[in-house]
Amino acid sequence: KKRVGAIEEFEFLPLTEEKQLHITIAITGWLSPGKYGSFTAPWSSLLQSKEQYCLAWESKYLLELGSALDTLWNGLVNMVAQEALKYTVLAGIVTALTWPASLLAVAGVIDNPWGV
Repeated sequence: KKRVGAIEEFEFLPLTEEKQLHITIAITGWLSPGKYGSFTAPWSSLLQSKEQYCLAWESKYLLELGSALDTLWNGLVNMVAQEALKYTVLAGIVTALTWPASLLAVAGVIDNPWGV
């Protein structure tokens, strides 16, 4: 109990069926909804050894982290697009929409489960 603490999920999933002395263990950092929503999806093209395993751990928290990172990424892309539009013909329209967009962004931060 001292070494694992409050870990709810921790298991090795086989990526291949071969057995050898040389193994590869792949560890997924976060999960995203969609194409890479499983622990094994990012490692489907890993061909370094015959025996490969993927560590599945704390999937609920990694999905929350992935959702928070997706939200952060989308906010960054929107901010870059707004800054680019400020230097075009649409500058007047973008200026009028900046204040409501800022209010929506703040509302999203309030409901974020990773916010403290």
